[in-house]
Amino acid sequence: MPADLNLATYTPLRMIDAPQIEIEFVDSTEVPTGLGEPGTTVIAPAIANALYNAVGVRMRHLPILPADVLKALGPQSA
Repeated sequence: MPADLNLATYTPLRMIDAPQIEIEFVDSTEVPTGLGEPGTTVIAPAIANALYNAVGVRMRHLPILPADVLKALGPQSA
């Protein structure tokens, strides 16, 4: 599979692939700025950090594919 070189060729996470997210609306006197976007922008970094904490490799490109993780792990993954 060729690497995505640009966001124009990257296939983003689809709704069916995303984990369930619980969003709550909180009453506030602040000026409204958006409701759903903040919950979705942190998913990929959270998964990458969890992967680092679990196996000790940093994945810095999306999508994070199993083959890329195995390659990053090096010879011990073979």
